[in-house]
Amino acid sequence: MKNKFNAVYFIQMNYSDENLRNLKNKFNLTVLSDVEKILTFKHDNVDVLFAPFELKITKNFLKKFNNLKVIISNTTSIPHIDVNACEKKKVKISALNDDKYFLDKITPTAEHTFGLLLACYRNIIPAFEDVKSGNWNRWKFGAPKMLSKMRIGILGFGRLGQKVSNIAESFGMKVSWFDPYIKGGEDSLKNMVNKIDILSIHASSNDKSYKIVNKEILKLLPRGSIVINTARGELLDIDALIDLLEIGHISYAALDTIDGEFKKDFKKNLKNTRIYNYINNNSNLLLTPHIGGSTFDAWHLTQKRVIEKCLNYLKKEF
Repeated sequence: MKNKFNAVYFIQMNYSDENLRNLKNKFNLTVLSDVEKILTFKHDNVDVLFAPFELKITKNFLKKFNNLKVIISNTTSIPHIDVNACEKKKVKISALNDDKYFLDKITPTAEHTFGLLLACYRNIIPAFEDVKSGNWNRWKFGAPKMLSKMRIGILGFGRLGQKVSNIAESFGMKVSWFDPYIKGGEDSLKNMVNKIDILSIHASSNDKSYKIVNKEILKLLPRGSIVINTARGELLDIDALIDLLEIGHISYAALDTIDGEFKKDFKKNLKNTRIYNYINNNSNLLLTPHIGGSTFDAWHLTQKRVIEKCLNYLKKEF
């Protein structure tokens, strides 16, 4: 392993001070302020490339990087990286998608799932706003049932789906789940959704799962159901969800992700979207800006982990 490899890091990845110091110590580190600046960078000088979701690692993109050895993404899924193209070019991927034992200790997304559920179903934000306006009236903020009397259906029964199941059972809830890649759950998504009160989405994002929760699926939910999504935004048809929220078929929804959130102009165009207009005029849709995994300790640990994996790849192979 040579003394120091050249690495390109993007400032929006917000690594902790300790992890940034480690990067500067271990690599000849270049820090870029925008992912588009990599397109004009001296590509042959890049050994290690950090890959935020905004940076799409495609076959054509990789052709520009003759000396690239490792791509780093401290994410639990890597839909922005062409894995087959990386394998053909013998570029290693240092990410968390294949790091089951490490991720068992990372819990904030499962925690946030129930935070969203409680916040929307128990009317916590409208109740707080009402108190701020000078009122003190419990009666208009009652929820229909105790969670312990409700049925939750989990789409995707991997690491997070299982953690959410455990939390739900601790509330006394009845749990159903569907995962096409794991045996033992419901035999289909359609069969699951027609007998639950809450749909919690934790599936992986791929071509087959794009908008897997569509209008047909949402209409099969019993009237008054709740939808929670802390997985990828592209799994859920937002327009179909809002259609059913507007007529009361879905009573509440809480989302931590939106389809298209990693596109370049997403933030600039957000105020012109249907979902933005809806949340400003209704209280039954709660939206958070992809903060499911956002605790400082989880950020630090996941960043540290992918740096360590990258260094191990370089040590063993180069």
